[in-house]
Amino acid sequence: MKHKLYIHPLTIPVFILMGLTMYRNRFFTLYVFIFCHELSHCMVSLMLKEKVASLKLLPWGCMLSLSSIPDKKHSILILLAGPLFNLIMFLLGIYPEENLALALFNLMPVAPLDGGALVNCIFGKYAFFVSLLFIFGITFFSLKQRLPLILPLLLTLLLLIGEKNRMEKTVSARIIGYFKGKM
Repeated sequence: MKHKLYIHPLTIPVFILMGLTMYRNRFFTLYVFIFCHELSHCMVSLMLKEKVASLKLLPWGCMLSLSSIPDKKHSILILLAGPLFNLIMFLLGIYPEENLALALFNLMPVAPLDGGALVNCIFGKYAFFVSLLFIFGITFFSLKQRLPLILPLLLTLLLLIGEKNRMEKTVSARIIGYFKGKM
């Protein structure tokens, strides 16, 4: 299967609109590092002989899709590649604030972030509860520091969307397995 680069139809209009704002430098800098972050996942996948299905450029970032599900060890290595790239850039002093923020954000244990996939890979069926504990911790910290609760709310939304997707995949796999067993 050929590697496929997919550009979401809204990506170009968002780039044009962001280019017209005073935040264009920060936006494009972050987008370049997000793209390099995903390329790191891609390079490690290819080094481990995993098949890459596509690299998607989305208005809000990038996403790598693999053709198959790698084993646990390969999954962990692939998932750590992106945040590790950002941490290396941070240590080298290349846009340190942006790269540290991207690494820490991506390591949060909430799906669909890399940290959420890592927690799912390591804790399996208990991943949802680990993510929930993390969100409770962030909420408690936010309340204690009198910070706005937008981060815990966004993380809760991500968690619920990720859990819905995980449950749909599990149900789909069971249905397919059932019909394969009948054939």
